[in-house]
Amino acid sequence: MDDIYLHIARARAKTIQGGCVTATGYSGKVQGLGKKRLNSAASIFRNYLDELTPNQGSGGKTAFTCAEPKVILDALNNGATPESINLYQIKCKREDRAPCQAWCSQYLSPSPNGAGYVIDDDVIDHIYKHMPRYR
Repeated sequence: MDDIYLHIARARAKTIQGGCVTATGYSGKVQGLGKKRLNSAASIFRNYLDELTPNQGSGGKTAFTCAEPKVILDALNNGATPESINLYQIKCKREDRAPCQAWCSQYLSPSPNGAGYVIDDDVIDHIYKHMPRYR
């Protein structure tokens, strides 16, 4: 499928050791996300997404069908620290777009420097609450 039809999100982040992580996520079904072995930060974020209250009228979509959660999970699973993840490109049919109102806007906010989106502090705190050794 040509990427003109895809909703994609790209992210840059840092590891706790200072390394760089880049990731790309695509919208669509969750295919294999539940079966993929996740590190603890990614697993905690996945559980957070599971607990989001279903939104009425979301057209059958879930908290996992957007590109944004997939790119965040990929970055976390590759060692990114939650507070360093910056979604610098969110596009649908090659058009820039904001995080969806149904799900992604519940945990993403514009970055302080205006260049993309970051995970909300309360979600980061939720992740670290279960991983105190990393903060």
